[in-house]
Amino acid sequence: MCKNILLSSILLVSIGMSQLSSNVLNAIELGDASLVGTSGTEWEVVVDTSAVGGSYLATEAIGLDESTEISLTVAGGSVVSFDWRTDSEEFSGEFTFAIDGVDQETISGRNDDWMTQSYVLAGGTRTLTWTFALDSDAFESDRGYLDNVFIDGVSPAALLAQEYLNGHVNSPYHLNLQSNYEDAEVSILSGALPTGLELDNGVLVGTPLVAGDFTFTLSVSSEGVPSSESELTVSIAETELGQFSGLGLGSSIMMASGSNWYLDSESALRSGVIAGGESTGIMIPMYGPSVLEFDWKVDSTEGFDFLTVSLDGVAQEAISGYTDWARVSVVIPAGYHEVTVSYARDELVEAQGEDAGYLDNVTVTGYMNAVATARAEAYISPEQDADRDGGENLWEYLLGTSPVDLAERAVITPARSSGILTLPLADGSRVDEVQLKAYSTVDLQSVTEYSVAYSSENAQLEALIPDSGEEKEYYYYSVSLE
Repeated sequence: MCKNILLSSILLVSIGMSQLSSNVLNAIELGDASLVGTSGTEWEVVVDTSAVGGSYLATEAIGLDESTEISLTVAGGSVVSFDWRTDSEEFSGEFTFAIDGVDQETISGRNDDWMTQSYVLAGGTRTLTWTFALDSDAFESDRGYLDNVFIDGVSPAALLAQEYLNGHVNSPYHLNLQSNYEDAEVSILSGALPTGLELDNGVLVGTPLVAGDFTFTLSVSSEGVPSSESELTVSIAETELGQFSGLGLGSSIMMASGSNWYLDSESALRSGVIAGGESTGIMIPMYGPSVLEFDWKVDSTEGFDFLTVSLDGVAQEAISGYTDWARVSVVIPAGYHEVTVSYARDELVEAQGEDAGYLDNVTVTGYMNAVATARAEAYISPEQDADRDGGENLWEYLLGTSPVDLAERAVITPARSSGILTLPLADGSRVDEVQLKAYSTVDLQSVTEYSVAYSSENAQLEALIPDSGEEKEYYYYSVSLE
């Protein structure tokens, strides 16, 4: 049973009908709503302490072949419920409920027990009518009874709150657009989906082909309840294979120009579809001396379509045909170098097999490995968090932890004492490579900037910040590349 009535949804309508008195309204829990009855009709209030509100309505005596009715108009998108019964000759004294003139239910007979009816009202203005009618075989003492008329709002069909996933070019995408009704239908009203995606039975699915922000409006509808609209924006980014930290190097793996590699169902990198005469590759920036190792395999036309690893543009090794996983090592000389893994198709020969190259389990070893990898991460993507441990790459490099090792977490714990904001830093050798600033704010909007110095004596960063005298003040450090 609904708990109360939405009074703002009730409207007085119908010419030739008169508004019923307040005691009639109170008898069926309608309060001061506008309930109208047939002209000259006053339904009887029956006092009954066992009834909700202490009373209910009964039709007064009418003649044979006559009827009496009451009616109210409500805003759609709501639910009406009520209790009713009859004390009449079956099929001769009938009590009927109608919505917009369309009969919904009719009862008759000698009924001592109340029956509850409930209906969902579609959107728009709806007129509800209760009619009690006698035919020539009825008794003038027959009656209809009504109580507990409630109108309550009903939730429109809508998408549930959820995290809307952004995607990457050439990486498979799947998002189930969940709604609050199981049978809800989701359709596109306006705007355009990301190129390569489609809406299939409430699921946004496909492989994005173009980067950009795509805004579109969806309609969510379900039978018998109001519909709703939701505007969504899905961002598709150029694929940076650093998103896939499971490969071992996090964001140190980058897409070569025009590349379409993606993470497959086995969590390995796979080259995307290309035409004859085309190639697609990834690039791994390296600092040496070190050794780059990875697993690779290919499924291609043997002798024509090749998966190749190159160092600074010079091919080191190539495979074709159908191969199993194999480990490859590339020795990196001192300094900065670029390793490229690319899959290329012959222009004339028809593709065979999966027509793809695969890469997995990328590692770097050697004397300069830890520092070189950290520096590469920090300089290529300073604001990303390659190992997902909560510390940005540049902070991890500065603090001496690895940006690609989840076990090494950056602990950023600034403290303020005697007007000095400090941050422990055991090794200050990398401070000169970055730009450090300290800030204070009392309202989280306007900030004051302070310079930062490294104290080798105290093994910490230090910023002199005078006391503002405010009850609350906030402090923080920031780091960026110079």
